[in-house]
Amino acid sequence: MTIEATPVDFIDRGQLIFRRFEWVSLAIAVVTAALVFALSGSGYDLTDEGYYLSSIANYAEFSVSSTQFGFVYHPLYRLAGGDIALLRASSLALTVFLGVWLTHMALSCRLPIAIAVGVTSITVINGWLISPSYNSLVVQAALLGAIGLAISFRDRGSNWGPVLIGLAGWLAFMAKPPSAAALAILTLMCLALGSGHRLRPLVIAVSVASLALLASATIIDGSPFAFIVRLTAAVEDARILQGMGPADGILRIDTWPLQWKDKALLLAVSALLAGAPALTGSGQWQKQKSTLLMIVGGIILAAIAMIIFGSQLWSQVADRQAVWRILPFAAAVGGIVGAIFVKWGTIGKTMCREDWAMMAFLGSLPFVTAFGSNVNYWILGGCASIFWTLAGLRFIVVTSDRVVLMPAILAAQASCLLLIIVWVAQPYRQSEPLFEQQSLVSIGSTTLRISKDAAKYLDTIRSAARREGFRPGDPLLDLTGHAPGVAFALGALPVADPWILGGYVGSQSFARRVVARTPCAIIGRAWLLVEPGGPRAIEPATLGISPSGFRVAARLTGPATDYPAGGAQFLMRPEGKVVDRVAACQRSR
Repeated sequence: MTIEATPVDFIDRGQLIFRRFEWVSLAIAVVTAALVFALSGSGYDLTDEGYYLSSIANYAEFSVSSTQFGFVYHPLYRLAGGDIALLRASSLALTVFLGVWLTHMALSCRLPIAIAVGVTSITVINGWLISPSYNSLVVQAALLGAIGLAISFRDRGSNWGPVLIGLAGWLAFMAKPPSAAALAILTLMCLALGSGHRLRPLVIAVSVASLALLASATIIDGSPFAFIVRLTAAVEDARILQGMGPADGILRIDTWPLQWKDKALLLAVSALLAGAPALTGSGQWQKQKSTLLMIVGGIILAAIAMIIFGSQLWSQVADRQAVWRILPFAAAVGGIVGAIFVKWGTIGKTMCREDWAMMAFLGSLPFVTAFGSNVNYWILGGCASIFWTLAGLRFIVVTSDRVVLMPAILAAQASCLLLIIVWVAQPYRQSEPLFEQQSLVSIGSTTLRISKDAAKYLDTIRSAARREGFRPGDPLLDLTGHAPGVAFALGALPVADPWILGGYVGSQSFARRVVARTPCAIIGRAWLLVEPGGPRAIEPATLGISPSGFRVAARLTGPATDYPAGGAQFLMRPEGKVVDRVAACQRSR
């Protein structure tokens, strides 16, 4: 005699399977995090990452800046004793902690699942730009804001939720003012949707954000008015550099920058995950023929997509970073569609307005973190894909059985791990995979493992600088347009700006502007790093600087990056008395 399983039997088995899955997903998360943290002392990008580190180390040296992430991260830099590897690991650990906390608050789940999902926030290291930056700070702000909103919905009498929302708004403004504006609007809308028209949370959040901003403005510039001058000057800098208004192109709708084969793969993943809730949600396996057909169809589509990719699987995987960034979105959509398919008649009873508000908030946050960037919002938003994942999981938790979470969590973890592997193999603007970067170079107060060509370049320029009398803290005017990491590696004080960007429409005008506002006491002592004829070079003549006032200290060639190859670089030492050079600078103004 055959005894059919009852729905209760199925639920018991499902919960047992889910408990086992918790530990499997936790193991995947631990492996992913261990890989990243173990390599936190590897790699060094001379472009963007050099700018990040120089901004953090020298935040107080510049009177104009559009982002204040250097001010926020400087205490962490000091606590780390200038150890770059420790700074990277500390900032990343903070991001993961916030991700785990948010997952626990949003899903009310056990710790293994909270860790499994929270670790996917590690994709904030976009392309292995692992050092903290304005991008990492805005993601941390969004995580904190989502935690505050979850607390506000869970306990309406608590003040901690609005306080965290206010701190999140302040941090977002310090990172990227456009993102802060978008976050404020989104938070206001979701608070109104989830909490009605209660003013107390809003008043607390605005008060906390305002007080924190006033305090930081006073610490940075001495007064809020001076801080406003800093920001308005930065807006004008951006207008001159890019040859257009600073708000141009911000309010745009980006599309997926994918080929049809990539879109087919994402649709296959969505179809596969759409079938999972129907299969596991009711406990009546034999009655889910349509769902089984959907799953089989999804698998077939995925198989066809893989066949189309061809036999060189790794190159195809590596070349499709955009797919892995957007995969969590496709997985979340599939999970939501599947839950709706099964629970259509009861969704209105199980989903309250707080759930809808939280879902909308989480699903929009990746675009908030990318808002204001000149990078495709889908691609940059993929670095905050944990929010897409949590939006889908929140819906599934409320409307379906917890066992339904498994495929969506696995998809998010797979996407995260694939991205980390790709970035380890092809780190941003570096010539070797991280595992092959074994050349030891002292940068800051730590020893990093970097590529052979970068190590040779830095050793050459540092040896020449020391031989010619360069001392840590001496000013360096970098006119290559693309190597701010050199100044940081030398321990130099960047002149005028952490990164005088070359290659833009208004780069020469921008350089004149930032150099003109730099004190002549610094200009008179500054060394030069130039790249005559380079693709992003700033011409010294446009700044009123004559090479005759300098002596060549070193001639070298920069390491390979994805920038167009340029000519030789020259490190140049100032000649003559400092007093005379300062006087000449003052006369020219």
